[in-house]
Amino acid sequence: MSNSKGECRFCNKTFSGRGIGKHLLLCRSKKEKDEMLNGRKNEGYIYHLKISAWSLYWLHIEMKGTATLLDLDDFLRGIWLECCGHLSQFTIHGVRYSSYEEQDDWWGDAPKSMNISLNDVLDFKDKFNHEYDFGTTTELSLQVVSVRKGVINEKIRMLARNNPPVFVCEKCNGIATQMCQACREDYCDECIEEHECGEDYVMPIVNSPRTGVCGYFGPFEE
Repeated sequence: MSNSKGECRFCNKTFSGRGIGKHLLLCRSKKEKDEMLNGRKNEGYIYHLKISAWSLYWLHIEMKGTATLLDLDDFLRGIWLECCGHLSQFTIHGVRYSSYEEQDDWWGDAPKSMNISLNDVLDFKDKFNHEYDFGTTTELSLQVVSVRKGVINEKIRMLARNNPPVFVCEKCNGIATQMCQACREDYCDECIEEHECGEDYVMPIVNSPRTGVCGYFGPFEE
């Protein structure tokens, strides 16, 4: 992954993107919480997924094995991607699982529906990807870090997330908060007002690989 850092949501300690996955498998605070939930009648398979984009952005989540790829797609749209209702798809072992309501064979082989459980398509150590928007595409890399028997109270549980990356203003070297979509340069709130491209191209810098793309202004959920 990357050298960007983020906080474990169980022990509140900070780790690098490379170290957080190993920590989550060993975190005592997480194990204690898991043990409180385990042993119930609705115990099932729980998937630990690592999701990353480039070197800056990453998520670690757990999902119930009975949850679907559609549930995962909705989560990714809500936290990182959704701007204009674009199409999306997962590719797992060369098979495409699409958000299309109507299946087609535009790509040469008709995609399958996302309405399929993780139990049916994923195994330990599987690597796969997700694409959102086939015009200005944002591609995510995903991997199954572990699969365990247990219980979580929701379909998807956040384990850790990268801290918001810090970008530098092109003009004053302060902390940038806005991006010019036309020239792909970053500016602070004051300097962006003087930028020659104009306010129509201004986009907020947010903690997402979709920053500055299409009509993306930030997440629906954190």
